[in-house]
Amino acid sequence: MLLSAGRLLRAWDLAYALYRFAALTDPANADGFGGTAEQARRARLFLDAYGCTLDERGATALGLVSARLESLIAFMRQAVTDGDENFARHIAEGHVDLYLRDIDHMTASASTWQQCVVD
Repeated sequence: MLLSAGRLLRAWDLAYALYRFAALTDPANADGFGGTAEQARRARLFLDAYGCTLDERGATALGLVSARLESLIAFMRQAVTDGDENFARHIAEGHVDLYLRDIDHMTASASTWQQCVVD
């Protein structure tokens, strides 16, 4: 699906908000809470409250969470290359590894997200 610039920005922001507020994280991530079923329930509530359409739920919001995290990782790595000591510290503290585990969790749980959040 091709999105207009405005819809893409909304979807990009929505994907990160969904990741943080529904806490779509690997169970080992201390920032999360609950298992996949609880995360799906919270994601559904979040998207319902936001007024998302079915299209926004799947193709944009859930479909962009991993891409949004991959973009954050790339941004962090580029910042380190450019000499940013704060991002170097974040990477040394394991933030990139945490995001990569969360991406793996999102991928492994895709059928649950689809069934509970979109359908």
